[in-house]
Amino acid sequence: MYYYSEKLNIFAKILYVMAKKIKPIRYSDTDLREFKAIIDKRLFHSKIVLKYLEQQLEKNPADDEMIAQTAVQRYTITELEEALTRIQSRRFGVCEQTRALIDKKTLKLIPYVKTVEDAEILLGR
Repeated sequence: MYYYSEKLNIFAKILYVMAKKIKPIRYSDTDLREFKAIIDKRLFHSKIVLKYLEQQLEKNPADDEMIAQTAVQRYTITELEEALTRIQSRRFGVCEQTRALIDKKTLKLIPYVKTVEDAEILLGR
């Protein structure tokens, strides 16, 4: 019996040491609520801008620049909505390639980024 409890103690110590070395694999619920507020605000403003662009596009449907801006705005809205879905599933802020956490500052600037590599490209690093 003593041998068995000694092995359990050793195993518990190993698990404790390993747990200290493991980095967090997701952001806390508090962080996710903060990101959700940021995304909701951006989504609200993006929809207003899209509505304005669509009105301008109705007046001048041949304006290539307006068409491009409208497309970018629609893409941004889609990405923000996908980010909200990732928040609900608690996958937000986790790189889809490396499973590492994406930097908080980066997520506040570009909340729809999915990988560390994309973040670096978009930020010009």
